[in-house]
Amino acid sequence: MNTEELAHWIASNGIAEVECIVPDMNGIIRGKVVPAPKFLNMVRDRSLRIPSSIFTVTVTGDYPDHIGIASPTDPDMTLIADLSTIRIAPGYRTATAYVITDAVAHDGMPIAIAPR
Repeated sequence: MNTEELAHWIASNGIAEVECIVPDMNGIIRGKVVPAPKFLNMVRDRSLRIPSSIFTVTVTGDYPDHIGIASPTDPDMTLIADLSTIRIAPGYRTATAYVITDAVAHDGMPIAIAPR
């Protein structure tokens, strides 16, 4: 699916928000929800960002005591939406879709600890 097809799919399904998800090392879904128009722009310019520390969160949602965050600034990584996975999310009052994403560094290389 290209961005024009994506825009048409979002409009024809009345999607207002898109939940951008990425699994962590424990198989727990992490991510963020963005308004559909913002999601389209983020897909076009590859500007969907999330803190890299999401991959250090434990099953309980805490950070391990013996492992520090990669950097005191907690640098962002880029999420690249796998548009073949976009689906309507059931059970939301607001028309919402979800899409699985891949985590990459700013140079486009996959994040080593990303499980996907």
